[in-house]
Amino acid sequence: MLALIRKPLNLFRSAQSYKLMNDDETISYLINSGSGISRIGNSELAYLVGHTIRTQKQSLDARRKLATVLRDYKTPSKNGSSFVLGAPIDLALGNDMYGRGSEMKYWKGTSRFALIPVLNHRELYASAHAFRVKEIVSIFSLEEYVRKMLQLFSSGEVIYVGPNDLVSNFLAVEHYVEIPSSQSFSEYEKIRGLVEGFAGRLPSPIILITAGVMGTVLAAELNERGFRALDVGQVFRHLQELGFGRDIVFAEKRVPGESENSYLVCVHARGPATCPG
Repeated sequence: MLALIRKPLNLFRSAQSYKLMNDDETISYLINSGSGISRIGNSELAYLVGHTIRTQKQSLDARRKLATVLRDYKTPSKNGSSFVLGAPIDLALGNDMYGRGSEMKYWKGTSRFALIPVLNHRELYASAHAFRVKEIVSIFSLEEYVRKMLQLFSSGEVIYVGPNDLVSNFLAVEHYVEIPSSQSFSEYEKIRGLVEGFAGRLPSPIILITAGVMGTVLAAELNERGFRALDVGQVFRHLQELGFGRDIVFAEKRVPGESENSYLVCVHARGPATCPG
């Protein structure tokens, strides 16, 4: 309630008054800027207001860390911040800007009031749905959107943090840090230490995280500590359920006019890989 008093005008702002990227803009921004991303969704917001969620018991420390990510967020390049925050601002404000439909059912309860008071209309926010492949709203075909995502994910030596190793169906992985499928926050410091140890020995690590509430906090803290981390949620499960798998083939194609080592990563879901153009 104190946050509501600090920013009472947020109760009257429209979704359009915030600088909120759509799914395509979010992926392009991450590719071009080199920044990381942490994401706040309905589960994290429900957790903040004290609701029990399946994968994480209520913990004062976890809730405090999660609140800090949301409250202290600044656009990358401001005050040394190094990650963009994905937040479902439109849905929280009752505006289904991108026609996600079924997602609206999660935003009729109290969890949205954990988000609205701490938003800052001067900051840039990413789409919280950009890795939820089943729900993306894109001008591209699904295969092209997946190609762009995997281009982003393969832009460094991959460290994957998650409860299962679905990622190896899609990407070469340098290190896999397995976490419990629930209550992972109880091992937060150990997990972060392992990740930082692996990342510190690689020239250009990119850390992909599937870890629910802990993933939101871990991605934010790793980025602030100088590593590039992406809170990707259940993206690899979504890809598998949509029929993508080990038959995804990568091909390299030199880009005319650029350096000898530059290339596009091209992907096709089935059959021979082909590059556009």
